[in-house]
Amino acid sequence: MVFVLIVALSAAAIFPEVYAHRPEASVSIAAGSSVLGCEERDECYVPSVVIVPVSGVVTWTNDDAAATTVTSGSPDVGPDGLFDSGLFLPDETFSLVFSELGEYSYFSVVHPWKRGLVVVTGDHGHDFVMTDKDVYAHGEPVAVIGQIVPFRPDCPATLSVIAPNGNLVALSQTSLGANGTFSTVIATNGSGFRVDSEYTIRAQYCGDAGTPLRATTTFSLGDMMVHYDPVGLYEPPGPPDSYEVDVIGGYVFDGMFGSVGSGPGQFMVPHAIAFGPGGIMAVADILNNRIQVFHANGTYAFEFGLEGEPGYVSYIAFGPGGIIAVSDIKNHRIQLFRPVFTLVPPR
Repeated sequence: MVFVLIVALSAAAIFPEVYAHRPEASVSIAAGSSVLGCEERDECYVPSVVIVPVSGVVTWTNDDAAATTVTSGSPDVGPDGLFDSGLFLPDETFSLVFSELGEYSYFSVVHPWKRGLVVVTGDHGHDFVMTDKDVYAHGEPVAVIGQIVPFRPDCPATLSVIAPNGNLVALSQTSLGANGTFSTVIATNGSGFRVDSEYTIRAQYCGDAGTPLRATTTFSLGDMMVHYDPVGLYEPPGPPDSYEVDVIGGYVFDGMFGSVGSGPGQFMVPHAIAFGPGGIMAVADILNNRIQVFHANGTYAFEFGLEGEPGYVSYIAFGPGGIIAVSDIKNHRIQLFRPVFTLVPPR
């Protein structure tokens, strides 16, 4: 099945006009991308960044075994309403016609670790280089795209990463595509990279005498660490250490709660569930970037979110003293939260 949508929208960011020969681009939704791990290699959408001219067409093919979506926006803030494929199945395709200049980020509502970007350019040549985000965690790969015109196919683009003190901390070469475009990934786990610092990427081209500077962009590394103070943990009275449990012969339906949305008790991709002291229930609400806590009977109690750079709330677990441990799969970290009051179930 094929879906086609024409997009005629005002983009949030306008880029310099760039000459592009190809009016079409194809993106594979990679096999296995419905499981975490593809985002670490930037291989959830292949390629994750495409460049097309105005009125260019981008076609996504679902090569995975699971249904998915192509939804404009980002997992950090949710859908922005520009376009949405809806759920489409394996081997199906979805096409968009982009009629205005700009950059269009997108993700999968079902698998929010998948991120992609479409850059729509104009009709005249101009050099540019850009990153897919402004701020990265230390060690997180930086996806870089750009274009150099005019160009020679046998000459690569050279990307230099410069620290605030002027030192060269990374150097990369990448070949140019048929329309002078390039894309590459720069690692930030080297000794020259520091948190809370801004770095400059300089693009040069071997076809230029003396390799003059062609374009620049910047990105920053933020402090992703959560500083945890274990002093003064709340220690509620615990249940008995052991129980005598009758043999269970099966289960019967006992009720349900929740609906789609971002209000109290609503969910956008509920993921992990954990039970804590007194039977309270914590639910990881992925696209709303929060943990919602409910009484044992399913009534809403309160909610809280992650600290620091926005991430993906995924798995959760209760520990001693009611501590909640939350895995942030985007930033490769665990955040710990301790209770500040006793949650009393309703009578």
